Amino acid sequence: MKVSARVVTEVRKQARWLAGKRPTRKIVYDHLPKCGGMSFIAILKRNYLYQHTFDTNRGNPLDRVARFQAMKEKQRHRFHLVVGHQAFQVLDLCDPACLKVTVLRDPVERLISHYFFARETPYHYLYETIQHQKLTLLDYAKIEVSNELNNWYTTHFSGMDHSQAMKHPAEAVSRAAEVLTGRFDRIGFLDQLDSFIQDLCHDCGLTSPEGGERANVTKSKPDHVDPREREVLRERNALDVELYEILRKRNGMSSQ
Repeated sequence: MKVSARVVTEVRKQARWLAGKRPTRKIVYDHLPKCGGMSFIAILKRNYLYQHTFDTNRGNPLDRVARFQAMKEKQRHRFHLVVGHQAFQVLDLCDPACLKVTVLRDPVERLISHYFFARETPYHYLYETIQHQKLTLLDYAKIEVSNELNNWYTTHFSGMDHSQAMKHPAEAVSRAAEVLTGRFDRIGFLDQLDSFIQDLCHDCGLTSPEGGERANVTKSKPDHVDPREREVLRERNALDVELYEILRKRNGMSSQ
């Protein structure tokens, strides 16, 4: 009888837990699209038992969030690891002892990666739109096919919709920055992901990953994008660019 790789992994994790080799902190991770999240989640899941993990990416994230919100407090607090898209919506419902974490990426690079990944991935929810309308990168950035493409960081964390954020840009950026620095314990940046993960593993008693393998990588992303196109993308996501630079400075890092 062939045993699946997942079962073998879970048995090994159970053995480590029984031997007292378990994480010292619970974690909730808000996964932002195309910010290295799948790689990060894979590393986290190697350390936490399946029955102690709640992943909003196992199905429709909003449906999964609603399911979590409907749980009783005792059931919600038994999860040691809560991860996935829209996990931000359940931050205050998780065990208060959870370390709250997210990872951001340069907004322009994120949008470029988002486009090429969606264009080449048939199961992506924007694949058909891109193929049917033959959207270019600039088309993708300009037309409103998804709220993930226009100042997503700012609207996601400020709680303001796109039209409100554009009417009150300074307030939107300020509110998003305060939410991120006030409600999250750790903010990572994709260009420093390896060191961020190593520090987290050290502080939370996690097993460090072997090698630097990445999951869900956009293989078709070109090495070079016309500077004029980049400038348009930057202008279209000016609030996110400003927010990103504010956060890097607060974390003692230079602008990219």
